[in-house]
Amino acid sequence: MKARRKETTGSPPVSELLRTEFGKNTDSFTLVSTVRTLTELSESVCFIKAGSVEGTGFLLFGNYILTCAHVVEKILTESQPVSADFKYEKPVKSLEPLAVKPQIVAYDRKLDYALLELDQGSAPLPPALITRLGVPPASGGVCIIGHPSGSAKKIDPCSVIEFEEHQDKKCQKQCRVQVITRNSFEELRDGKRLSYNTCFYDGASGSPVLNDKFQLVAMHTGGYWYQLWTGKTQNVIEYGTHVTVILKNVLQELFRVASENPERLAVLKMLVEDACRIPVAREILKQSVTNDLQRYELLKGMTDRSSLLDELLNECEEENRMELD
Repeated sequence: MKARRKETTGSPPVSELLRTEFGKNTDSFTLVSTVRTLTELSESVCFIKAGSVEGTGFLLFGNYILTCAHVVEKILTESQPVSADFKYEKPVKSLEPLAVKPQIVAYDRKLDYALLELDQGSAPLPPALITRLGVPPASGGVCIIGHPSGSAKKIDPCSVIEFEEHQDKKCQKQCRVQVITRNSFEELRDGKRLSYNTCFYDGASGSPVLNDKFQLVAMHTGGYWYQLWTGKTQNVIEYGTHVTVILKNVLQELFRVASENPERLAVLKMLVEDACRIPVAREILKQSVTNDLQRYELLKGMTDRSSLLDELLNECEEENRMELD
């Protein structure tokens, strides 16, 4: 953290560089009411410990938390126990971590996400953030809530970095050695990631990223580095994976697993019921089912003929009919 803010000879402080080049479009995060809302939403964010690895996660739906795949990979390789602590808000860790079941519910290494099930017993859980699902902004302010460097829960308002700004020549002049390559920019431009500048790095992977309407838009995943003239490395572009992209993949995985193992239908049904109530999630679910007879039949078996799911399936059936005509 200290290295991040230290001035380097012959160049302005990095904080000044970022402020000048990208701006701090975060005026919407100054009202007391905004701070209060963010504090309430932070209750759904948890500190994750997987063996010696620490990270962040958040309650997505039901008793299922979302985090980065690289945070919990040891579940797969070494059967390490994992815990989630929603109350680590002071320098001293709380004594109330919840156990995480050893099986990963859904997982994708390329998108770098893992969906885990809490073994919470009768412990009450905070609100699920899927109810806040929104579309990532092209510009403006976002806010990240997490546990950087394994610290107590923190909130960082920061600004979205638009693609054109990634390749700014002034930024390139400050960098002696570029770890950020053209391929890096193309990866950020693939429509699956939101980039921004934040002081969060180690330990913050899995943090929820919210827009200025308090909507969940991304999950903090990582960043790209460049090297200063002094030889020190510096994070300049951090990014998160769009939660809409993750949700689409989670549905795909749960459909596959549920079709092979009926015992997993309960997880799919829980997610589907929540998705039907949220416009953005509902559209993703609809796209996942339209023109897929197997998924359609799987969901049809969950309806009670008066539910929101039944309405969605009727729409899918109508669209399929129109395409055939």
